[in-house]
Formats: sequence, structure tokens, C-alpha cells
Amino acid sequence: MVSAQMSYHSEFLLALIVFVMSAVSLASLLFARYSEIKNLALKEEFEKRHRLFLRKLYELAVLQEIGKRIGYSLNIQKICEIITNSIGDLVKYSAVSYAVLEDANLTFCIRLEEAVDASFVSDVKQKVLASVQVLTNKDITKSKVDEGIAGAVVGDFPNKKLLSFFNVPLYARRGVIGVINIASTTKDMYARGEDALVLYKLSNQASLAVENLQAVLDSEKSKLEIMVESLADGVFYVDKEMRLLVINKSAKDMLKVESIGSINILDISNVFPENFNFNEKLSEALKLEKDIVSPELMLNDRFFKIIFTPVKGENELLGVAVLMQDVSEQKLLEKMRKDFTSMMVHDLRAPLNVMYGTSDLLTKRAEEIEKTKFNELLFEIKNSSKNMLNIVNDLLDEAKIEAGKFVPNKSKEDIVELIKRQVKFFQPLADQKSLYLRADIPKESFEFNFDNDQVARVLANLISNGIKFTKEGGITIKLIKNDKAIHVSVIDTGCGINEEQKERLFSKFEQIRSPVDPLQKGTGLGLVIAKGIIEAHGGKMWVESDGKNGASFNFTLLL
Repeated sequence: MVSAQMSYHSEFLLALIVFVMSAVSLASLLFARYSEIKNLALKEEFEKRHRLFLRKLYELAVLQEIGKRIGYSLNIQKICEIITNSIGDLVKYSAVSYAVLEDANLTFCIRLEEAVDASFVSDVKQKVLASVQVLTNKDITKSKVDEGIAGAVVGDFPNKKLLSFFNVPLYARRGVIGVINIASTTKDMYARGEDALVLYKLSNQASLAVENLQAVLDSEKSKLEIMVESLADGVFYVDKEMRLLVINKSAKDMLKVESIGSINILDISNVFPENFNFNEKLSEALKLEKDIVSPELMLNDRFFKIIFTPVKGENELLGVAVLMQDVSEQKLLEKMRKDFTSMMVHDLRAPLNVMYGTSDLLTKRAEEIEKTKFNELLFEIKNSSKNMLNIVNDLLDEAKIEAGKFVPNKSKEDIVELIKRQVKFFQPLADQKSLYLRADIPKESFEFNFDNDQVARVLANLISNGIKFTKEGGITIKLIKNDKAIHVSVIDTGCGINEEQKERLFSKFEQIRSPVDPLQKGTGLGLVIAKGIIEAHGGKMWVESDGKNGASFNFTLLL
């Protein structure tokens, strides 16, 4: 009989141990999977934001080059060339020319339709440039003039001097940008006015074309600048001459240079530590024309990943784009993973030691142990396995909540009666610490649809936490109802919760240690799960505390 009983107990113990070890493995796999998914999501988000950053910054860099090289100078010259090439069908002339002013640079081009005296060209040039100076109100006497002459020959032709000319200004948004000129060796050639009207119409069309071009450039550049400015990652762009052309607000905040008025590349370089040669990495990206990815860098108490990316036009390198991404969250996740693993090992070691030691004792000395003692040892194993199972259940429930798959099983229940039962259950635990535990609730019952077991779990978590964190005084549960919802508060007179702790209170795998019971155990998921249960009911959960005089945990349930 004893042998049969011992065989039964041995089989039971073996099955129990196998189950518990499976639960431990499941818990470890669950968190490992959680970390893997979280890291993958962060990696995908980083790559997505990096691609967006490169595309927008490339477009911005190209537009800047267009604005600098083409927008004012080359395109205007092309427009002038189109006008001067086609004007011969409308107006008779000996020569047509134009002058375009870009910053301090002047371009003067003339095309001759007939042979003219050498003085003809110099006189036209003088009158055109004088007109540019008057119309732009700029001193161009010291400006370098890029000249071009095409068409018929220039020689000694005394009867082919300049006798008639007409200047037409070319306008853009910033004012006069050039002059188109027609000239003739015939006297009073343009005295009538019809030719002048034609030229003015052409000039207006040209000015409108330049205006529209500039408007498009400005609009597109503005859109891109807004996009870059709104990026959460830090972004700045440096051209080949190491001039800082773009820097968004996020980069200024990360580098702590927002207070500097006009930021240059030296200001940015000085922010980085000596062991991080910022200028060298810029030069390396330009020289090698490939991405330079820096190791994770700690700056202003945050961790950053910095990528230097060459920005290329069609035929040449334009500059370097720099992306700064705050990877502190990833570092924190890694720390949380390590801390949680350590906590799991610590919290599971005690019940595992109990189970191992007790089962070893039962298997080696079963025949010597009295039945009563035998049952006590089995009860210890059962309690230890229950503690481990609770940890696994917490992890599984949190995973359901995280995936949005937690659905409360609602039925018509009495919330007043539920609170009374929870107070009765936890009263002995409160009495052990000489704390009061009372319910300030209506006397009459109040029924509505909610998940009784899950809301009981929420109340159990809040009451047990209140007892755990309270040294003197006690815990009060209040219930207030209105037409739309019920409001439950669990108020303790414990040590309180400061602002920094409030931010971490409902975070996964964060646990605030009690100064009353610093050796407390658990996953730290209780409040996370409680909040998920309430939100699954359509309610809200929050905490109120001044950090010194206890805390009030509140939740609402919709009727």
C-alpha cells in the first residue's frame, strides 16, 4: 500500500516538475520573442525614417543647387537666348544683345546680323551695362564681365557705327535682373514704337517665365524644408565647402545649440567629444562617397546613432547629409531585457530550490516520512509551482493585452458586493501589519455588465499594493457612480509616488520597489495588466499622489 502510494506521489511530483520547467521555458521564450519583435520594429522604423530622410534631404540639396546655379543665372540666360534668337522675325536690327546680373557677376552676349565697326560693339556694351546699373541701382563698374560675341565680323567700317538702339529691362521677383538690347546702324530705326511694343511684350513674357520658375523653386524648397524640420530625427546638411545649409529643430535640440543665433559647422563640431572626430567623418564621407556609420555615441545623457551620407547630383557630389537618431529607447530595452532576465532568475530560483530540495527529499526518504509531513512537503511544492505559474500567466496576459486580443467576459454583476469580498479577503493581511482596510461604498447593491473575475483581479492588485507600500495608517476603497460610469479609488497612506515613478508605473517590466518591503517579488506587470483590463472595458486608470502622503489609484468603468 505504501509502495503504491509512493509510486503515485513520485509520478505526481515528476509531472509537476515537468510542467513547472515547461512554464519557465515558456516565460523565457515569451520575453525573448517580445524583445525580438520590439527590436525588429525599432530597426524597421529606423530604416524607414532613414530612407525618408535621405530622399527629402537629397531633393532639398538639389533644389538649393538649382536655386544657386540655374534659378537666376543659367535659366535667365537661356530665356534671353530664346528671345534674342527669335526676335529677328519681328524686329529689324544690326545686332541683338543681353546683359544678365547675378550677384556681382555680369554676363554680356551680343550677336551681329551684319558687319559692324569695332566701336559699335563697345558702344552697345557701354549703353547696356549703364542701363543695368541704373535699373538695378548697383555699382557694377568693378564687376567681372563674362563676354560673348557671335555672328558677323567686326572691323574698320566707319559707316557701320551705332546710330539707334533700344533697351528692354527683364524683371523677376527680386527686381531687374537683366537688359535685352536691339541696335542698328540706321538712324531713328526705333522711333515709331511698334518695335518697342513687341520687345516689351517679349520681355514681359520672359519675366513671367522667370517669376513662375522662381515660384516653383521656392514652393518646393519650402515644402521640403517643412518636411525636414518636422522629422523626429536630427538632420543637417553640409555642402562641399563645409558650409552648414540645413539644420532642423530636432538636431538643434539634440546638440543643445538652439540658443545659438547663426549656427555654423564649427558650433556643431565643438559639441562632440574629443574622441569623436566629427570633421574627419564628414571629410571621409565626401572622399569615399559612401555612408559612414558611427558607433553609438553618448551625448547630453542620450545615446545616438549618427550616419554621414554623401548627397549626389547627376554628375557630381553636392555635400553630406547627417542623420542623428536617438537610440536611447533601444538601449533601455536592452537594459530592461537584462534586468528582467536577472529578475526572472532571482524570483524563480527560490521556488525552484524549494521544489528541487523537497522532491529530492521525498524521492530519497519517502518511506521514512510520515503521511502528515509528506503532505506538507507536497503543499510546499504546490505553492512554489503556483508562484511560478502566476509569473507565466502575467506574461501571457500582458502579451494578449499588447496584441489587443484581451476581451473581457462581461455579465451582469454587483460591483458593491465584489468590493466587499475583496476587502474581506485582504483583511487578514492588513491586520498582520496593523493597518485598517475599509470600504467607503453605497449600502445598496449596484449591478451592471463587467468581467467580474478580471475586475476582481484589478482590485486585488491595487489593494495588495496599498498594503505592501503602507507602513502606518491603512487603505480605503471608494466607489462613486453617475449616469455614465462608476469611479473606484483605492487610497493608501503609504510613502507616495513621485513624478518620475509615475512615468514608469504603467511601463512593462518596470517595478518600483517598496521601501516597506524591499524584498518583494514579482514581474512588475500587475499594474500594466490592471490598466489593460480597465481599458479593455472602455475605462481609464490613473494615479494621483504628491510623492509624500500616500497615493490614490483610480479607475472608471462605463455603464
